[in-house]
Amino acid sequence: MRTRVAPERQSPIKHKIQLQLKRVGDKNSDVVLSQTSASRREAAAIRVQTRMRCVLAKRRARQLMAHRQQLNRKVLPLQNRARIVLARNKVAELRRIKLARNAIRIQKIFRGHIGRKKVKTLQNERAKEEYKARCIVKIQGGITDYLLPSCFQKNAHFYILMNSFSTNFC
Repeated sequence: MRTRVAPERQSPIKHKIQLQLKRVGDKNSDVVLSQTSASRREAAAIRVQTRMRCVLAKRRARQLMAHRQQLNRKVLPLQNRARIVLARNKVAELRRIKLARNAIRIQKIFRGHIGRKKVKTLQNERAKEEYKARCIVKIQGGITDYLLPSCFQKNAHFYILMNSFSTNFC
């Protein structure tokens, strides 16, 4: 069988009386016994509770910070590795872009070279054809001067026209 223990009774004046060192008179200090008011007791209780909450919050914060540091020690190497991989990928992509630009530049230069070469060839062929045409005109003029009698030289165009009809005037 259990025996019931009666709770200790607190004194009715406990926490209601305080000792204070007060200055009484000129320079003398005296210990005075005074009774605390309810508002002062309440303010003191609030200060104690505030201090206790602060202590508990610091403990929780210390635990959270320790946990956070432990996670950081585990996660930081992974993050560093991920950043390295991402940086390498970005550098590789920039290299691919640069190579593509350079390839396009080379193609552009080569196509321009081929185009200019083709234009130069066409210009040379045209110049040769024009030279041949001038030479033919000179040869025809020389042949016409040699073959036509002097009486028909004035009307050479008429003679050439008539000659095309296979008619002989001379």
